[in-house]
Amino acid sequence: MSISKSKIEFFRNKEPSNKTRKNLIILSFLGAFFGSTIYFYNYIVEAPAGSSDLPEIKILCEEELDTDKMVDCTIELECKDKSKCVEPIKAKIKVRGGGAGVSSYPKKGYRLKLSQDISLLGMRKEDDWNLYALYLDFPRMRIKFASDLWGSLKPTNPTAFSVDSKFVSVYVNGEFQGLYLLSQRYNRKFFGLEDAQNNVNSSLIFQAKGGCSFAYQNQGRWQQDWPNEYEDYYIIDQVLYEITDLIINTPNDLFFDSEQGIFSKFSKINLIDFLIFNFFIDHRDFWNKNYYIVRNSYPSQFFLIPCDYDGCLGQYGWNSYDAEANTEQFIRTHNTLFARLVDNADFMQECKNRWFELREVLWTEEFLFDKIDDIYNEIKDAIELDQLMWFDSVRYYLNKEIEEDIEKYFENLIDYIPIRLEFCDNYFENYENYIG
Repeated sequence: MSISKSKIEFFRNKEPSNKTRKNLIILSFLGAFFGSTIYFYNYIVEAPAGSSDLPEIKILCEEELDTDKMVDCTIELECKDKSKCVEPIKAKIKVRGGGAGVSSYPKKGYRLKLSQDISLLGMRKEDDWNLYALYLDFPRMRIKFASDLWGSLKPTNPTAFSVDSKFVSVYVNGEFQGLYLLSQRYNRKFFGLEDAQNNVNSSLIFQAKGGCSFAYQNQGRWQQDWPNEYEDYYIIDQVLYEITDLIINTPNDLFFDSEQGIFSKFSKINLIDFLIFNFFIDHRDFWNKNYYIVRNSYPSQFFLIPCDYDGCLGQYGWNSYDAEANTEQFIRTHNTLFARLVDNADFMQECKNRWFELREVLWTEEFLFDKIDDIYNEIKDAIELDQLMWFDSVRYYLNKEIEEDIEKYFENLIDYIPIRLEFCDNYFENYENYIG
């Protein structure tokens, strides 16, 4: 199955609303899906082992898992490439999330803390890992695609850090849990940060958990990930106070001054790519949360890292979004930093130049659909099985009359990309019309 070149030509020659086009796009997905129903009952219900060719992570633990503490367990990794298998190793595990969020979903995500740094599936040696459940990513491809797309900017933007990730099947105490995305975590080692200091010049990682719009001082649910709590260096309040003061109290002539202004503190290419990328994927669960502020020791500049891509690429769980939606006003009301940036003609001209540079040399339709094609071909034997396992629980848990036709969610993803590309082409070409 290929959805790249032939379908790209089809996109170019058909109107977005053409139903024939949509039917052709999803035809190959449907054939795989209906065939997998028999596969599901033969191999998942009666013989869980060997449900797909994906690597298998097997977790054994005696205590009940929750979000409040790490509990002891053992982790084993089995895969067809024997050189990448991992014999049972001691570890700790907890459910990801908290409160009424992802931790309460029937299909759980997990954080793993291994007893030693090891490489999993060829990824960088690490002891701290995430297992994303993809519970509300109905095509099971958006989160991986978005993360890899941000990482595709790294050759021309040194701040476009993106963790590596691999699809796996997960078993907990012998019970098959379905398809997961195994991912590294953002931490000091990943960014190559220097030792912490007990002052505002320290290397740092702050995570925006909610309400972090820079609209006023002491605002938002920020979390200091580095320096770690055991360093006993608590610097987040002072650093954020200085950042917020610059954003909300500095007049334009100083704010955009190259020596004293925002670009002396933050990497300009990072801010440009951060806006372009998140505007393109229409990251709905975003702008005042789900990102990191990172900096190596001063005088290094701050840079931003997006994360948690549940609400992007035209879908947030059961909700579908218009690919031609202009979310600029949403950005303005949810992030004061970017509200100021999008009102500046010079900054937006640089965004325009960068967007069309990427469209010409990197983010072509062929490139994007090749990425989706690669992801789909990797998980096509597991994706429908996972949805068969968990789709009814989504409907029951959320009490939503959501579509049962799985092809709808593939269709939305495939349909979104060329329409959004065209919209962004027009937006950045005519940015002057949007500047306040």
